[in-house]
Amino acid sequence: MLIIVSNNVFSQVDIDTIYYDSKWKGCEPAFASYYRVYSVPSDSNIVKRYRDYYITGELQSEGEYLFIDKYDDAKSVFDGEYQTFFKSGKIEQKGFRKNGLENGEYFRYNEDGLISQHAYFINGNLNGLYTEFTDDDLCYQVEYRNGKPLNGYYTLSNKEGYCSRVDLITNKPIYVSPSVNDIRKEYQEDDTWLYYNENGLMVGMTNKKVKDYGKYFQIPIVIANNSLYEIEFDPINIKAYLTDKKGEQDSMKVYQAAEYLKKVKRRQNWAAALVGFSEGLSAAGAGYSTTYSNSYSNGIVSNGYSGSSTYFGYSSSVTTTYDAAAAYQARVLSATRMASFSESLLAERDVKDKGYLKRTTVYPGETITGYINIARQKGVDLNITLIICGAAYIFPWDISEF
Repeated sequence: MLIIVSNNVFSQVDIDTIYYDSKWKGCEPAFASYYRVYSVPSDSNIVKRYRDYYITGELQSEGEYLFIDKYDDAKSVFDGEYQTFFKSGKIEQKGFRKNGLENGEYFRYNEDGLISQHAYFINGNLNGLYTEFTDDDLCYQVEYRNGKPLNGYYTLSNKEGYCSRVDLITNKPIYVSPSVNDIRKEYQEDDTWLYYNENGLMVGMTNKKVKDYGKYFQIPIVIANNSLYEIEFDPINIKAYLTDKKGEQDSMKVYQAAEYLKKVKRRQNWAAALVGFSEGLSAAGAGYSTTYSNSYSNGIVSNGYSGSSTYFGYSSSVTTTYDAAAAYQARVLSATRMASFSESLLAERDVKDKGYLKRTTVYPGETITGYINIARQKGVDLNITLIICGAAYIFPWDISEF
């Protein structure tokens, strides 16, 4: 019985072979790059299957079909699950087609077995997240709906985790202003840090009240570039606005590095002048010494009327001497102290110069830190805005208790 049934089944299926060139156009075997072996069942209920082979005999693909075009395979209609293979036998693609259209999850692989493409289809249209891994280790992702990009950008990332949004038309990075609701908060040694993670950048700051050659809100800032593109940070694009108790808002003075250091230098020069004047007075009196002596005497002198009289005498003298060696030593010590004081001022100014934020190009993977000073005033709220690549990062501070 089994033998009879099997023979009946096979008798309902014919096997045919077609040859295709490198562009999957029908051709003679002598010019073929591929050939296809496929079943031709006489019963419409039997699934139609095919297998494609490289002309050298390795399996190229397998699956099911509805219609085969012997002259142009682009016109063939495939159906159901399918797989394609490299000559090595490793999987190149796998997916599912319905009535000739891609449907469901699709994978494409490199020959090393790593995924090169991953997508979802509905009736031949991309629908959902499309992912592609490029030869230079970049991951390209676009979200689709009904075959069209849902947004005007694609996301580009690498294996280090750096990520950027890129315009689909211009292929240039896009920077979007984050919402204040996206702000995050951390505490470091009792300092409150506010920060954003947006556009592939981590932008954060804290706020301190200081007296440093003036009264300021000192704003330490950190910017980490975790994107795939270099950015330019310019403190001139930092804006600060103060809201007072009446609800009125006013812009505040944000000192640029050159302005602040000029102010520091001016005050240091005054301090140096005062110290120099004091040292000059000290050095001018050095080398001189003064001694005082007193004497007391008595005696008798002739007097024309009485013949003689007695006197008592008291005298004092002041003697000033100059010691050239001591004066020289004092001048040397004074000059040394002045030089040391000047050096300390220069060193302090150098530290401030290096720590103060300036216009800087920040490359992928780099982080910059520093501070800026804002002229301090009384108020309720202080809003500081950093503009980076056109995107505004707003940091709100309650300074009513500062």
